[in-house]
Amino acid sequence: MTDGADDRPLPDEVRWLEWGTRALDDVFRIPGTNWRFGLDPILGLVPGIGDASAAVLSVALLGSAVRMGVPRVVLLRMGLNVVADYLVGLVPGLGDVADVFFKSNRRNLTLLRRHATGRPAGVADYLIVGGAAAVVAGAILAGVAISIWLLAALARLIG
Repeated sequence: MTDGADDRPLPDEVRWLEWGTRALDDVFRIPGTNWRFGLDPILGLVPGIGDASAAVLSVALLGSAVRMGVPRVVLLRMGLNVVADYLVGLVPGLGDVADVFFKSNRRNLTLLRRHATGRPAGVADYLIVGGAAAVVAGAILAGVAISIWLLAALARLIG
Protein backbone atom coordinates (compact mmCIF):
# COMPACT_ATOMS: atom_id res chain seq x y z
CA MET A 1 0.00 0.00 0.00
CA THR A 2 1.38 3.33 -0.96
CA ASP A 3 0.12 6.87 -1.03
CA GLY A 4 1.60 7.81 -4.39
CA ALA A 5 4.39 9.92 -2.90
CA ASP A 6 6.85 7.10 -2.46
CA ASP A 7 6.90 3.40 -3.26
CA ARG A 8 8.60 2.33 -0.02
CA PRO A 9 6.16 0.32 2.09
CA LEU A 10 5.46 1.44 5.62
CA PRO A 11 6.33 -0.94 8.46
CA ASP A 12 3.50 -3.17 9.66
CA GLU A 13 3.10 -1.08 12.83
CA VAL A 14 1.70 1.83 10.82
CA ARG A 15 -0.39 0.02 8.19
CA TRP A 16 -3.56 0.99 10.03
CA LEU A 17 -2.46 4.65 9.85
CA GLU A 18 -2.29 4.34 6.08
CA TRP A 19 -5.79 2.82 6.06
CA GLY A 20 -7.07 5.57 8.38
CA THR A 21 -5.52 8.27 6.21
CA ARG A 22 -7.18 6.82 3.14
CA ALA A 23 -10.54 6.67 4.96
CA LEU A 24 -10.31 10.25 6.22
CA ASP A 25 -8.86 11.87 3.09
CA ASP A 26 -9.38 9.81 -0.08
CA VAL A 27 -12.21 7.25 0.10
CA PHE A 28 -14.67 9.14 -2.16
CA ARG A 29 -14.15 10.70 -5.59
CA ILE A 30 -16.10 13.68 -6.89
CA PRO A 31 -17.68 12.40 -10.13
CA GLY A 32 -16.11 13.77 -13.29
CA THR A 33 -12.98 14.97 -11.46
CA ASN A 34 -9.83 13.62 -9.90
CA TRP A 35 -10.70 15.30 -6.58
CA ARG A 36 -10.94 12.86 -3.73
CA PHE A 37 -12.17 13.36 -0.20
CA GLY A 38 -12.82 11.17 2.78
CA LEU A 39 -14.77 11.00 5.99
CA ASP A 40 -12.97 14.01 7.53
CA PRO A 41 -15.28 16.69 6.07
CA ILE A 42 -18.31 14.54 6.93
CA LEU A 43 -17.18 14.01 10.54
CA GLY A 44 -16.47 17.73 10.68
CA LEU A 45 -20.19 18.43 10.39
CA VAL A 46 -20.48 17.51 14.09
CA PRO A 47 -19.15 20.70 15.77
CA GLY A 48 -16.07 20.13 17.90
CA ILE A 49 -16.52 16.37 18.18
CA GLY A 50 -16.00 15.49 14.49
CA ASP A 51 -12.73 17.37 14.16
CA ALA A 52 -11.53 16.02 17.50
CA SER A 53 -12.09 12.43 16.40
CA ALA A 54 -10.19 13.05 13.17
CA ALA A 55 -7.29 14.56 15.15
CA VAL A 56 -6.73 11.21 16.91
CA LEU A 57 -5.26 9.76 13.71
CA SER A 58 -3.07 12.85 13.35
CA VAL A 59 -1.55 12.36 16.78
CA ALA A 60 -0.98 8.65 16.06
CA LEU A 61 0.86 9.60 12.86
CA LEU A 62 3.09 11.94 14.89
CA GLY A 63 3.86 9.17 17.37
CA SER A 64 4.80 6.76 14.58
CA ALA A 65 6.99 9.44 13.01
CA VAL A 66 8.96 9.72 16.26
CA ARG A 67 9.39 5.94 16.50
CA MET A 68 10.55 5.79 12.87
CA GLY A 69 13.20 8.47 13.39
CA VAL A 70 11.71 11.35 11.41
CA PRO A 71 13.87 14.48 11.92
CA ARG A 72 12.68 17.02 14.50
CA VAL A 73 12.00 19.77 12.00
CA VAL A 74 9.73 17.43 10.02
CA LEU A 75 7.94 16.47 13.25
CA LEU A 76 7.30 20.14 13.86
CA ARG A 77 6.01 20.56 10.32
CA MET A 78 3.70 17.59 10.81
CA GLY A 79 2.45 19.06 14.07
CA LEU A 80 1.77 22.38 12.41
CA ASN A 81 -0.21 20.61 9.67
CA VAL A 82 -2.39 19.05 12.37
CA VAL A 83 -2.93 22.31 14.23
CA ALA A 84 -3.71 24.25 11.04
CA ASP A 85 -6.22 21.62 9.94
CA TYR A 86 -7.90 21.55 13.33
CA LEU A 87 -8.10 25.33 13.76
CA VAL A 88 -9.57 25.86 10.28
CA GLY A 89 -11.94 22.97 11.04
CA LEU A 90 -13.40 24.96 13.94
CA VAL A 91 -14.94 27.46 11.49
CA PRO A 92 -18.38 26.08 10.54
CA GLY A 93 -18.67 25.41 6.82
CA LEU A 94 -15.20 26.69 5.93
CA GLY A 95 -13.54 23.88 7.88
CA ASP A 96 -15.56 21.23 6.09
CA VAL A 97 -14.69 22.67 2.68
CA ALA A 98 -11.02 23.04 3.67
CA ASP A 99 -10.93 19.35 4.66
CA VAL A 100 -11.57 18.43 1.02
CA PHE A 101 -8.50 20.40 -0.11
CA PHE A 102 -6.07 20.51 2.85
CA LYS A 103 -5.48 16.91 3.88
CA SER A 104 -3.16 17.10 6.87
CA ASN A 105 -3.08 13.34 7.44
CA ARG A 106 -2.23 12.67 3.78
CA ARG A 107 0.48 15.34 3.94
CA ASN A 108 1.86 13.86 7.15
CA LEU A 109 1.86 10.32 5.81
CA THR A 110 3.82 11.59 2.80
CA LEU A 111 6.30 13.34 5.13
CA LEU A 112 6.58 10.17 7.21
CA ARG A 113 7.40 8.10 4.11
CA ARG A 114 9.89 10.65 2.82
CA HIS A 115 11.80 11.26 6.04
CA ALA A 116 11.76 8.00 7.99
CA THR A 117 15.44 7.25 8.53
CA GLY A 118 15.34 4.58 11.19
CA ARG A 119 17.42 6.63 13.62
CA PRO A 120 16.31 6.09 17.19
CA ALA A 121 14.10 8.77 18.66
CA GLY A 122 15.71 10.86 21.36
CA VAL A 123 14.30 12.82 24.30
CA ALA A 124 14.04 15.98 22.17
CA ASP A 125 11.93 14.13 19.61
CA TYR A 126 9.49 13.06 22.31
CA LEU A 127 9.38 16.60 23.73
CA ILE A 128 8.55 18.03 20.30
CA VAL A 129 5.78 15.51 19.71
CA GLY A 130 4.57 15.90 23.29
CA GLY A 131 4.40 19.67 22.80
CA ALA A 132 2.56 19.26 19.51
CA ALA A 133 0.19 16.74 21.11
CA ALA A 134 -0.42 19.17 23.99
CA VAL A 135 -1.24 21.94 21.53
CA VAL A 136 -3.58 19.63 19.62
CA ALA A 137 -5.19 18.46 22.88
CA GLY A 138 -5.60 22.09 23.97
CA ALA A 139 -7.15 22.97 20.63
CA ILE A 140 -9.49 19.98 20.90
CA LEU A 141 -10.54 20.94 24.43
CA ALA A 142 -11.04 24.54 23.35
CA GLY A 143 -13.17 23.41 20.42
CA VAL A 144 -15.31 21.19 22.61
CA ALA A 145 -15.63 23.95 25.24
CA ILE A 146 -16.64 26.49 22.59
CA SER A 147 -19.17 24.03 21.16
CA ILE A 148 -20.69 23.42 24.60
CA TRP A 149 -20.77 27.16 25.32
CA LEU A 150 -22.47 27.86 21.97
CA LEU A 151 -25.03 25.11 22.57
CA ALA A 152 -25.74 26.47 26.07
CA ALA A 153 -26.13 29.98 24.70
CA LEU A 154 -28.48 28.70 22.02
CA ALA A 155 -30.49 26.81 24.66
CA ARG A 156 -30.79 30.01 26.74
CA LEU A 157 -32.00 31.93 23.68
CA ILE A 158 -34.59 29.30 22.84
CA GLY A 159 -35.67 28.54 26.41
